[in-house]
Amino acid sequence: MEKTETAPKKQVNLLTRILIYIGIPIVIIYGISSFITLYNVNTSITGLTEKQLATESDAAANEIAGAFNKYLEITRQMAVNSQFEDVTAEIMPGMDPMAAPGFAKAEKSLSGVKASDPNILDAWVGDPDSNNLLLSKGFYASPDWIMVERPWYTQMMDVGGTTMTAPYVDALTSKMVVTAVSPIYRAGTKDVISATGLDFTLDSVSAMMSEYKLGETGFFILASADGQLIYHPNQEYINTNIKDSNMSDNIKDAVLTQKTGAIEYSSEGLHNHGYVAMVGNTGWTITTGLPDKEFNSAYNLIQLITFIIMLIVIVGMVLLTAFTSKKIAKPINMLAGVANKLAVGNVEVSTDGIAAISSEITELTAAFGEMADNTREQAMAAERIAAGDLMMDVIPRSDQDVLGISMADMVKSLRELIQETEMLTAAAVAGRLSVRGNTDALNGGYRDIIAGFNATLDAVIEPLNMASGYIDRIGKGEIPEKINQEAKGDFAALRNSINSCIDGLGALTEGNEVLALMSKNDLTQRIDAEYSGIYGEIAKSINTIQDSLIIVVRAVDDISNGDMKMLDGLKATGRLSENDRLIPGFIMLMENIIMLLEESDSMAKAAVAGDLNNRAHASRFPGDYAKVINGFNNTLDALTEPMQEASQVLNELAQGNLNTAMVGDYLGQNGQIKEDMNKTIAFLKQYVHEISETLEKVSNGDFNQEITANYLGDFVTIKHAINDITAHLSEILTEIGNSANQVEAGSRQISDGGQALAQGTTEHASAIQQLSASI
Repeated sequence: MEKTETAPKKQVNLLTRILIYIGIPIVIIYGISSFITLYNVNTSITGLTEKQLATESDAAANEIAGAFNKYLEITRQMAVNSQFEDVTAEIMPGMDPMAAPGFAKAEKSLSGVKASDPNILDAWVGDPDSNNLLLSKGFYASPDWIMVERPWYTQMMDVGGTTMTAPYVDALTSKMVVTAVSPIYRAGTKDVISATGLDFTLDSVSAMMSEYKLGETGFFILASADGQLIYHPNQEYINTNIKDSNMSDNIKDAVLTQKTGAIEYSSEGLHNHGYVAMVGNTGWTITTGLPDKEFNSAYNLIQLITFIIMLIVIVGMVLLTAFTSKKIAKPINMLAGVANKLAVGNVEVSTDGIAAISSEITELTAAFGEMADNTREQAMAAERIAAGDLMMDVIPRSDQDVLGISMADMVKSLRELIQETEMLTAAAVAGRLSVRGNTDALNGGYRDIIAGFNATLDAVIEPLNMASGYIDRIGKGEIPEKINQEAKGDFAALRNSINSCIDGLGALTEGNEVLALMSKNDLTQRIDAEYSGIYGEIAKSINTIQDSLIIVVRAVDDISNGDMKMLDGLKATGRLSENDRLIPGFIMLMENIIMLLEESDSMAKAAVAGDLNNRAHASRFPGDYAKVINGFNNTLDALTEPMQEASQVLNELAQGNLNTAMVGDYLGQNGQIKEDMNKTIAFLKQYVHEISETLEKVSNGDFNQEITANYLGDFVTIKHAINDITAHLSEILTEIGNSANQVEAGSRQISDGGQALAQGTTEHASAIQQLSASI
């Protein structure tokens, strides 16, 4: 039966395999790492941009709040001015306000308030009893004008203090105007008896908003508490309510409910990123807006550059891999051609023209050359033997040269066969017929020899084929089972050599398993088996890498727990090689962290000890560590400057200097400290001046003095004490004067009774008068 031959399966060449198994994984890994890098970069850039939006919103809100607080503070100062309280008390229902004694003085004060700021349209005081509104020039009254029904009054009462109304359009100037109003309380109570206020335009606020810049296309939006748009890049929206705009619902809700924080919204058909910030306690909001295009511009640029670099790197890596693979595959293919020629009996081959790029391929080429030379020499010897030339000597190359030894034995056997033949021939000629030779040699022995030789060849070829199959499987990356078949002589040595190779390849298998676990950060497995030669070196190198990674993991764990105990050990270990950057990098990391902790501890101890002038040395630290130290120093600067200035001002007050004040420019709570300090100094200065003036008049003999201004807190007790003292002194001196007059009158009556007594009485009365004058 004829055997059907199947077409051999087409195999992929070495160049393609290298490109597939090396190039493609590299491209995939590089692509994944680029994606992760871009994701992290996008997260960082987005976070920084959102922080910038929040900072810009808060800064603008604080500046606008400062402008509003200036007007609110003016109304508060007006509310504690006793002139306005007095004039409203003087005006009775139905009375002409201008007839009140304090009207002119109050009008002058209101004019001064109006003149203090060009944005103030008018300053006024309202009297709810007479429903009169005292202005900076004249007054306003109308039968249908009832003060307690005015929106600003009801808002003030609801708030329970100083407040600011929603903006409105002034009928005379057509400008956007806001009213700030403060209640006037009855002295020593919380009873509202009148109110002070002022109307100011938003021109300066709009000018401030127009000056704010946010990138190239960013913008700011200012809205009142009821949602009225005061400033918007679209002029058509100004003086309209945000509910009527075409902005998205989420920004409308955030403004109307005063919900602060980061926000994404649409306006004018563009998607924007922004931040909503409150303008102080006014209920007003400032919202920033940065369109998507500019918000993502930095990331888009980095993404484009990364893609270009990735494309260049991928193309370069593919070309380099292809070039290198071609350099590797070309000599191997040429060696395969040499082997194929030898396989078909062509011994006229050479490896001289094969160039190699590595020592391994060079050694392989040299081995192929020696094998070809040996095969050529043996072929020439076989030709001579085949021609009947048995006078040649076949010298084996080594003890393992099975073919050379066999050929020498064959020549020897042939020589013996010839000798046996000659002997038998001579014996026959000599008539020695009883001599018998090798019957196999005389009677078909040649055929038997050939058969035996064929059997020998079979015995040689079988182990060689088996060895070739094993080597082919090993060359394809397979590790076969050991050869368990019985073998003798040189075949046993060949079998043992292949089995030793398989044992050595076990190191690669075990190493691959350990490396696979290490790639998943599993460092629990090691190569414990003993291997010889290069395989033992591979196992040792893998275990050394694992030991280094274990040290790194322990160091990272210790650093994360704040423990730097491994620093001395790492210093003792030192650099493992010229290109070792891992150990020196961890040493530098630990040293920087230790210096950072020491510097922070030193700063904390100095601060606890009260040394607020102590600063850390940022020059000792590299990179972002220096930024951390600078952040500490800047924080201390921001905290100590207002404290030091407040200490200086308090020292001036302790020395009796009331003409001092805090003048530094501070933000947030530091600004509130400055404002409260200056307000306290102003009140102290006012109280001390009035008390000093009253006591000076009393010292000059004018006891008809009384402090009538509104005092707060413990100063109310001082005010009442001084008033009581002046009143009691006046009463006592009056009684002493009356007594002196009565004594004088009695003395005159008694003088009629006797000259001596009258004279003594007169002297007594004179002494009393002198005492009275002295008192």
